[in-house]
Amino acid sequence: NPRMLAACTDWQVLADGTRNDHGDPDWDADAVRRLVELDAAIRPVCNRLTAVLDRFAAYAPRFTAALARVQAGEQDWFTRPTLPSYHQVWFELHEDLLATLGIDRSTERSTETTSPSA
Repeated sequence: NPRMLAACTDWQVLADGTRNDHGDPDWDADAVRRLVELDAAIRPVCNRLTAVLDRFAAYAPRFTAALARVQAGEQDWFTRPTLPSYHQVWFELHEDLLATLGIDRSTERSTETTSPSA
C-alpha cells in the first residue's frame, strides 16, 4: 500500500509540491512505470485471493482495464475517485482485505510500518 500511495501522489503532485499538470512526460512516465510494476506484483495476490474467496475474482480484470486506459493516455484512470480508476480499485481491494482480515483501519498504519514488506 505505501508504494501505491507514493505512485498516486507522484501522479498528482510534482517533486516541488505543485499540482501535476501532466506537462512533464518523463515525470508521468515514471509514475506509470511504477504502476505497471505494482500491477505485476498484485496479479499473483489477486489469483491467490480468488482461489480462497470467489468475490476477489472481479479485481484483476478491473485492474487490467484501468491500467490499459492509463497506458492509453487517459489520465483520469490513474487516480480519479469517480471512475473505476486504478487507485479506486486498489482502494476497494484494500478495504475488502481489511474487512476480511478484521483489521481496523485506524491501527493499520502501525502494522504497515512494522511489517517487513512495508
